[in-house]
Amino acid sequence: MRNPPNVNRSIAAQCDPRQTIAGDHPFGKKHLVTHYLSRQYLALKSWYARRRNRRILLALSDDQLKDIGISRSDVMDYDDKS
Repeated sequence: MRNPPNVNRSIAAQCDPRQTIAGDHPFGKKHLVTHYLSRQYLALKSWYARRRNRRILLALSDDQLKDIGISRSDVMDYDDKS
């Protein structure tokens, strides 16, 4: 049985490369994919570091937080400020 036309083609394969950003980029599509993945990796790494720091701060007692000059509500707002 034969597949209807365009069923196995991706949207990118249907686009004219001259109309896409990747087609105009001097390094091509591979560079854009690498750039996108590296930005996603850095965002995930940043989120994980904020999460880790917040958990560490939440593990401290109120007296310990007072010693370093922050309150429990500051810890709860930590992700909003980042």
